[in-house]
Amino acid sequence: MTNIILINLSIGLDLRLFYSLKYGQTLENRICLTWDSSSIIINLALLIILGLSLIFIISPEWLIFSQRSFPRIIPWIGVLSLGLHLLLLWASHHELGPMWSGFISIKKNHKLVTSGIYRYIKHPMYLAVVFWVIGLILCTENLLFLSGLIMLPGLGLRIRGEEKILKDHFQQNYPYNPGETP
Repeated sequence: MTNIILINLSIGLDLRLFYSLKYGQTLENRICLTWDSSSIIINLALLIILGLSLIFIISPEWLIFSQRSFPRIIPWIGVLSLGLHLLLLWASHHELGPMWSGFISIKKNHKLVTSGIYRYIKHPMYLAVVFWVIGLILCTENLLFLSGLIMLPGLGLRIRGEEKILKDHFQQNYPYNPGETP
């Protein structure tokens, strides 16, 4: 499972880097930008999860005290969850294109994306993060990865912040519900 986790981390980070570079994540092309408590919670949780993942990959014996043994099928469910994470991460970045930002922001000439994966799921990138955390918990069989669940309140706050900014910007076209045409 160590190789699967390493591959998943590599692909996930590469996707983020690719889209950051492709769409020039600079402050100049934003009209509205906020750095709030959700960002702090999410980034703290990401640091914890990435740190634990690196320790698990490099020296798993350091985490043996929190290791558990799950039934054989459970880590494979984790692999499926990690696969869904990458699929949703790619689909959401691909569909957002230049509208994607690592921050809660409105860009110049911002368009509301309701096609592709966004036609079915309102926040697929955040769902990808949930699948990632669940996948890591199940694949590693290590209870320390439960600490990634502290990200959930941060994601909830982030979604609320995004919803407010999008509603203020798009007014009559927002909110939209996946499956409906705005």
